[in-house]
Amino acid sequence: MRSWIGRCFAAIRLNEDLAQTLGIDIFRYKLLSFTLANMLAAIAGSLYAFYTGYIEPNYLSINQSLDIIAMVLLGGRSSIMGPIAGAFVLTGLPHVINLSGEARAILYGLVLILTILVLPQGVIGTLASWRRAA
Repeated sequence: MRSWIGRCFAAIRLNEDLAQTLGIDIFRYKLLSFTLANMLAAIAGSLYAFYTGYIEPNYLSINQSLDIIAMVLLGGRSSIMGPIAGAFVLTGLPHVINLSGEARAILYGLVLILTILVLPQGVIGTLASWRRAA
């Protein structure tokens, strides 16, 4: 984030028109981010296929994608530790509270709604902003 590429990404995220006015080539950096994201996804997919020894298109469902998004929202996306904390909470929650599948889905939904309403930066982002304020 502190490199010139990271600052260009941050400027595009905040305001595309202003970034373009400052001379940042929007198309070039969006293409770069798309390429980097797909490269990381390809590496992760190939490592996962190597680890399991078998993979098919239906193997990874939409529920797993939604779980990953929930982990990022719960922990916060402002740092690396945010999604890791969200992953620990959402992975450990079913082991701590023994509920049926429907009750677990309702609990996940409530936790996510409360997190989005009360802690829009996620748990780690909110803790970091409190620490900066103190």
